[in-house]
Amino acid sequence: MSTERSGDPAPDTAESARLRDAATRLFAVLGYDGTATEMIADAAGVPREQVVAAGGRSGLYRQALEEHCREQCLMLEEIGQGFRPGDDRMAIVLEHLMDFYLARQDLVAMWRQRRMMDAADMTDLEERYQYPIHQKVLAILGPDVVESPEYELIGVVFAWCLLGFTAGGAPRPDGSLLDPDDPRDRALFRSHMIELMEKLRSA
Repeated sequence: MSTERSGDPAPDTAESARLRDAATRLFAVLGYDGTATEMIADAAGVPREQVVAAGGRSGLYRQALEEHCREQCLMLEEIGQGFRPGDDRMAIVLEHLMDFYLARQDLVAMWRQRRMMDAADMTDLEERYQYPIHQKVLAILGPDVVESPEYELIGVVFAWCLLGFTAGGAPRPDGSLLDPDDPRDRALFRSHMIELMEKLRSA
């Protein structure tokens, strides 16, 4: 679990973005601890020195989480600015978050790895890359919603369903699986989750 020392990340270019994408795919599948610098270089088709110049293994890991955190915060800000009187804010926020995570399954996989003590030597990840998102949601919905038993229940159910679906699909009654990589199956899963949310709220 050693932390690799490196210089400052290189300026953002198409090449550095490709390098980050290659590293993120490996982190999602193997975890931070299971990904070596040489593996990132091989996956991106660049020399090892270029990985180090881009921030190294630890730098690329943090860059991926930082990018996802920033994207989610911007998305939540836009949602908050677009609310109209009478809007079901909780449903709108949860649906947008679900769409974001279904489109960025690499992010879900990285945090799933984290739950299994991946990158355990980085003790500030939740504070730096999850807490700002929670604060954005709190600002949009207000503490009366975020701290309510209803929101907690739905949030837990949504989180576990997303983790399970993106990890290996969801079983159908006939034994086949809804495939998280199939756009039609993702749309069906999404509709199931919205229906489930409505039933949980009316229970």
